[in-house]
Amino acid sequence: MRKRFCAFICAVTMMVPQFNIYVLADGSQAKVSAEVLVVNPKLKLGSKKNVPTKSEFKKINKKVAKGKKAKITSKKIKTEEKLFTTGFKSNFVTVSPVSDFIDYKGNYSFAFNDEKKLYIKRLSDKLKVVKTIKTKMRYKLLGGVVADNLGYYYVAWGNADEKGTGTVTTFAVSKYDYNGNYVGECPVKMTDAFTSTQIPFSAGNCAMTIVDKTLVCSYAKMMFNGKQSNEVVCVNTDTMERVANYYSYTSNSFDQRVLGTNDGKVIFADLGDTDSRGFNITYSEMVGDKLCYNKYVPFHFFGKAGDNYTNALLGGVAETKDGIVFVGASAKSISSSVYSQEPQLFMMLLDSKTGAVKSKGKTRKGTSANKSVKDKGIKWLTNYGKKKGVNLCKVTAIEGDNILVMWETNKNYIYSDSYYMIVTPKGKVVQKPTSLGKHRLNGNEEIVYKDGCIYWVAGNGTGKVTVNKMKLGAVK
Repeated sequence: MRKRFCAFICAVTMMVPQFNIYVLADGSQAKVSAEVLVVNPKLKLGSKKNVPTKSEFKKINKKVAKGKKAKITSKKIKTEEKLFTTGFKSNFVTVSPVSDFIDYKGNYSFAFNDEKKLYIKRLSDKLKVVKTIKTKMRYKLLGGVVADNLGYYYVAWGNADEKGTGTVTTFAVSKYDYNGNYVGECPVKMTDAFTSTQIPFSAGNCAMTIVDKTLVCSYAKMMFNGKQSNEVVCVNTDTMERVANYYSYTSNSFDQRVLGTNDGKVIFADLGDTDSRGFNITYSEMVGDKLCYNKYVPFHFFGKAGDNYTNALLGGVAETKDGIVFVGASAKSISSSVYSQEPQLFMMLLDSKTGAVKSKGKTRKGTSANKSVKDKGIKWLTNYGKKKGVNLCKVTAIEGDNILVMWETNKNYIYSDSYYMIVTPKGKVVQKPTSLGKHRLNGNEEIVYKDGCIYWVAGNGTGKVTVNKMKLGAVK
């Protein structure tokens, strides 16, 4: 949080010296109490009694401006591979080298691989490694790892069919018990010579969730026809057989998210780049024995279909009582001026059943994929200006039916800081943007949240990673 004098109102919750209302040398007035600091040059009332000196006031303001931030505990942990998790602005993302999750006993864990083995490190509440599971790499590529509430792990793998023979298993999901013993597998091979996966995890991510006893995976792929899209694979976790319970399709899809809802739906979010050039939101569910899905594009990108460049970043989706919250970052306009703009953070509230935009906010008009478009209900959360923008963003639902948003910024194309804030589903700010003290986030992995704490792993390629546990403080 920036520290300014006589410029804005700043409410915080940190103990400071007791003062009444004071008039400073420049004519502005300040009120400092144990919980609130207000600096307002328009105030008319005040007293010059016990006016703090300029240096004293700066010291007070510096302390109070920090506020009651979240407490971050960080631990360095050695890893068997050098892991680089830093995100950066690009036309498309890549699969994160680290997957993290909460297992069925409530332990925070993270998984990664080297050329020969997959590793799962199980941590204590104090972020100490209590067990490391090691198992052989069954395929060359690792897409991700998740855990269910019964003590099993599910691993998404891939192989590239470089010669295009169609005989290679290009995607598979393997199941392991809590001790890392192999249980079973669902392999996926070519079903046609046109749209099947030739290269998995190409120009995109691998997002997974478990809904009841169905593992749902949406991953980026290069098809045999030379085009890129997402692919959805659903697996029955009991039988490890592929099922057709949920569906979504976006081409090109340069980033993916999946969210299981309380009423049995799965919501897919994709960063799209063809005819549906924008953030694609797909609602999918089984109605009886019928597979149903509907796709919405609440936010569009300027440019022609297939331009690749979007100047946008996919944050994610979160479920609340008021609806589905979508968070992303983008240039504010839908015109050629996007090329001179930096992405800014925004959120939108969508109806849980219809996908209609419920939030009240800004409207933007322009052209996307040679069509006139109009986006409404956009709640912009940042407005940094021309040379400072959002580098990546995250979202998750937390207690109180609130939303926690995390993001990084860059200035002149160089990383500058990391932040978090808390908002209501309708966009009311509960906790103002607060610096994380330059703790880097995991670029392409989603937020892990449990009991008032956020967890993430950050690696810079040194053979050690930093595991972070952020306990949210009282919000103001």
